[in-house]
Amino acid sequence: MPHDLINAFKTAGEELGLKCLDVEQADNCFRFGNIYVLISSLVISTDTEPSSLRDNFISQVEQQLQKALNFRQQLPQAMVNDLNVIFVLEPKESNFKTLSDLSNEIERDDRVCRKLVWLKGPNGKSVESFLDRTFLARPWASASPATADALLPLTESFVGLSNDELFDALMDEELDGEEFVRKLMTIMGGNGEQ
Repeated sequence: MPHDLINAFKTAGEELGLKCLDVEQADNCFRFGNIYVLISSLVISTDTEPSSLRDNFISQVEQQLQKALNFRQQLPQAMVNDLNVIFVLEPKESNFKTLSDLSNEIERDDRVCRKLVWLKGPNGKSVESFLDRTFLARPWASASPATADALLPLTESFVGLSNDELFDALMDEELDGEEFVRKLMTIMGGNGEQ
C-alpha cells in the first residue's frame, strides 16, 4: 500500500486546516469532513502480455469499484457524492503509455465516484504533482506575487458586502452572465450601468 501517498494526503489536508479522520469501515480510507478518500493499489504483473494489459487493468479497477460501491452504500445519503477513489499503479516503462491512456479513460468515467489514477515511478508523477490534481490542490501556492497583487482590489471590493446579497445573486438562475455582473456591480456600490 502506498503509505507515501496516504501520508502526503493527510499532510496536505492538515496544511489546509482540514482534520483527517481514518474510516474504520474500509481499509486505506480516510476523510476530510464529508470528503472520503479510498486508496487502492493496482498490480500489473511484469509478465502481462500487451494484448491482455487492458483486460487485466479494467478487471482490477472493476473489482475495486465494486468495493467502493459497497462502501458508498454505508455512507449517509448527503455524502455519497463526495467519495474519491485513488488507484495507485507503478507501471513498467514498456507499458507506461498504454496504462496512461487507460488511466485517462477511467478518470473520465465519473459513475460510482470520482476516480484518479496515480502512475508512480520514474515515468509517472511525483506525489506532490499528483496531489495538485485532487481536491487538495492549491493553485494559489504557485501564483506569482504580481497575480495576487492584481487581484487585491477585487478582493477588497467584496469586504463589507452582505453575504445574503451575494448568495442571492449567485443562486439566481434567471440571471444571464451580463445581468449577473450588473447585479454584482450594484451590490458593490456601482450603478450596474456600463
